[in-house]
Amino acid sequence: MTMADNEMNKRLLPPVLAGFFVMGFCDIVAPVSGRIAAGLPASMQGAASFLPTMVFLWFLVLSAPLAGVMNRIGRRAMALAGYAFTAAGLLVPYAAGEGASLGWYFAGFGLLGVGNTAIQVSMNPLLAAIVPAQRMTSLLTVGQIFRNTSLLLLAPVMTVLTAVTGSWRLLLPIYAAVTAVCGVWL
Repeated sequence: MTMADNEMNKRLLPPVLAGFFVMGFCDIVAPVSGRIAAGLPASMQGAASFLPTMVFLWFLVLSAPLAGVMNRIGRRAMALAGYAFTAAGLLVPYAAGEGASLGWYFAGFGLLGVGNTAIQVSMNPLLAAIVPAQRMTSLLTVGQIFRNTSLLLLAPVMTVLTAVTGSWRLLLPIYAAVTAVCGVWL
């Protein structure tokens, strides 16, 4: 897409910024690890502390290879693949059910990490394609505000869900649904 220095595609900006919001969903893993550990036998509770590693390890391992794949398939396709992995990663432990083994959480959060890596690799270049260079820095900051807002909302949403349903786990399909809606919007 070629754009004059002062033009910005305002129609495409909101769905791209929503991608930054979805990018923040990986940050749920650290706060929920304690809740997951509490539901496990004492011998397995220490292993739950490695759940956040399953998310963030994938950025280290996959960011460069996914950037290469993105150059072949495109920014939007990479973002949509990231959304698919993110939604799957959120749904795997939920589908496994209450009291699921730790393996389901490792599998789900591993998929969440792969999805988040794909989203992180694609969002900045996607934003760069629709905004002029002189607005890029400020809009990257806005994107980070969206990402941090999703983390900021985590505690109140989890508190309400726990108060209403008795479990935090409904957060997983809710976040998966939000991810799917953002994917359709993009």
